[in-house]
Amino acid sequence: MTYRSLETYEEISEKLRCKGNFHGRARHDGAFFDGTRGPIFGHVLALLQVKLADTPYRLVLFQPYSIMIRDSTGWLKLAALPKPALRPLSDLKRMAYIQPDPTDTNQMYLNDVIDPDWYERAKQL
Repeated sequence: MTYRSLETYEEISEKLRCKGNFHGRARHDGAFFDGTRGPIFGHVLALLQVKLADTPYRLVLFQPYSIMIRDSTGWLKLAALPKPALRPLSDLKRMAYIQPDPTDTNQMYLNDVIDPDWYERAKQL
């Protein structure tokens, strides 16, 4: 995946890796997407490839989240929106690590201070 950094404006390439288990623990991949009304953030549930009329389509199934607040640790608290969404893989602009909230299964945290580009993208949400 290649994207233009919002911090340095350089094009950067990263490998997209999705694996259900990471060192024996569930993996939580977040992603920034281009949406019709602005950027979208979500938890990647699956990468899909379907073929319709001999044309392959690469899709991302994800759970959209809205940003609620920045807590005292500096992490952004995210709340799940009602329904999962499906977008073309080409709309995925950047991956990000998210952490589940141990007290609420409908919420996640994004630490956008790990990566300056994540921070810039999160400001646009």
